[in-house]
Amino acid sequence: MVALLVPFYMYIQEAIVNLKNQELSQIKKESLDIKLHVCISGDVEKVISFRKKYKIAFIDKNNKVVYTNDSDFKFKNYDIQSGIDGDDIYEQMYLEKERDGTVKFVVVKHLDYSSIVTKVVLMAIYILIYLIISSGGLIYFSTKTLAQTNKYLAQFFNDAMHEIRTPLGIIQFNLDMFKETIKKSNLPILNRTQAATKSLTSIYEDIEYFIKHEKVEFQKENINISKFLKDRIEFLEVLAQIKEISFNVEIEDEIEYLFNRIELQRLIDNNISNAIKYSKEKTCITITLKEKENQIYLVFEDQGRGIEDISKIFVKYYRGDEIKGGFGMGLNIVKDICVKYDIKVEVSSTVGEGSIFSYILK
Repeated sequence: MVALLVPFYMYIQEAIVNLKNQELSQIKKESLDIKLHVCISGDVEKVISFRKKYKIAFIDKNNKVVYTNDSDFKFKNYDIQSGIDGDDIYEQMYLEKERDGTVKFVVVKHLDYSSIVTKVVLMAIYILIYLIISSGGLIYFSTKTLAQTNKYLAQFFNDAMHEIRTPLGIIQFNLDMFKETIKKSNLPILNRTQAATKSLTSIYEDIEYFIKHEKVEFQKENINISKFLKDRIEFLEVLAQIKEISFNVEIEDEIEYLFNRIELQRLIDNNISNAIKYSKEKTCITITLKEKENQIYLVFEDQGRGIEDISKIFVKYYRGDEIKGGFGMGLNIVKDICVKYDIKVEVSSTVGEGSIFSYILK
């Protein structure tokens, strides 16, 4: 736009200068013609009676208007013979001898910029049309390219996630089988390997959910949350063992809720894995599930480092500790699930003492 507007401005200025020069030339010609006719006929009033294009006034020796073709004419005693006064072009000429009591005359024309305005408006319209078409074309081709790139990326991630699932499952299965035959001295190595595998599985499932949750309709079913929660604790317990973290489990039996299994797993796994990740070694994580007054309370309490700014923890890609790693997607996924199921979330934390995440299901 700047590249177009600079020459556009220069054109307007040049057009105004040309108009003034052209009108100045025309008014000189008109003045000479009037002077010639006055010299020939000697009748000043008759000479100006049929001239309407310009304002003409004949002046006496006292600088008073004697004859004029414009009743509203206001005489100015110009210092020079011809020039520009504001938006008026003028020419002032003296007669060789006095005619009808006059000694000079002034020809004035008010500058008319309408032709320039018309051209400027047309040029502005052409420039605007050009900008709209060029911008539209640029946006179209950019978004088309971006859409194609997103399509390729989506396809790549879908294929990659599919390819990762099978070997990850095989690794987990073989580690479970290997545990039955491994020597006791090698058990810590196996536990660390299992913990790493389960951590990788949790990350994989977060990414898979993140990719699919806007495209796939997750069907709800009546789930025994009590049993489901115990199974997830057992699955992730190996992660806690690496840091010698214990679980204090207070789960009421036979609590059921209409939920999708994948979404419930993401909610539980992200809270347990975060509690393990940010807890100090040899501490305890308390997990509570109870029903009270037609509401289900699911609470995760750790004895970790605490949270400095609770307002940011549910923001996508935010990580409370860069050193601990992760993608910053877990709690954002949890937030989306809570919004979907109208689950109330309460978070309290004390730096250096730990955090409590409470989820209240109606």
